[in-house]
Amino acid sequence: MKTVMRSLLVAALLLFGSRAVTAQTITFGSGSGGTFTIASAVAGQDPTTVSNGAGSFTTSTKKGDGILRIRAQLDQAMPANTTLTLTLTYPAGTSQGAQVLGITPVDMIVSIPSASTTRTGTVSYSFTATASAGVLAPFTRNVSLTIVP
Repeated sequence: MKTVMRSLLVAALLLFGSRAVTAQTITFGSGSGGTFTIASAVAGQDPTTVSNGAGSFTTSTKKGDGILRIRAQLDQAMPANTTLTLTLTYPAGTSQGAQVLGITPVDMIVSIPSASTTRTGTVSYSFTATASAGVLAPFTRNVSLTIVP
């Protein structure tokens, strides 16, 4: 699933990834995150953050896997003076709220009880660039969600 993000008149593409860890899986469902466009800014001031909450994901877990958590990370660092923030909502466990993504995994949902079930949550992103970012060349980032004990 692909999401196109535009920053300071330049496109940046996010590719969503999913992978299985033992008996658990994460699958992206409806929506793709949409298009983010920061079309203008007042000289010397930071552009307005753009957000989109048009996505969902589904997990399949098995009883006996212990207490689980969902982690997120990027495959590469974001360009200087930019951030990509992810928020997940989920019907089990505890959401850690909006988290800035980077190359180090961050916990998004913790304390998910073990159960043989399928659950669906929502995905929303915010993209921020400061005036110091300048005009950016196109870039691509992969976002990985992993469910682990």
